[in-house]
Amino acid sequence: MDALPSDAALARIGGDEFALLLPDASQVEIRLAALQLTGRQPFELGGGSALVCFTAGIALFPDNEQGHVDEDADTLLRQADHTLFRAKQELKGSWLRL
Repeated sequence: MDALPSDAALARIGGDEFALLLPDASQVEIRLAALQLTGRQPFELGGGSALVCFTAGIALFPDNEQGHVDEDADTLLRQADHTLFRAKQELKGSWLRL
């Protein structure tokens, strides 16, 4: 996928939720914007045309802004899920970074 660098990891974590791991946190919003542009391009699916939109919650590791380091992947995923929940309420179709 051209919207993501080769050292990124994208994984489905359940239902319609995915986790994106980027080694360079300064690139997160640029990459999300690229993914949105890519998703808005119609593609053929089952004889019809489809496009993708998403809402994202961003959690950073380590969490330098708060002055501590997250201890494990579960904590990081919980933080991202919480931020995603808020983003779905406040900024549907975009992303929120706490």
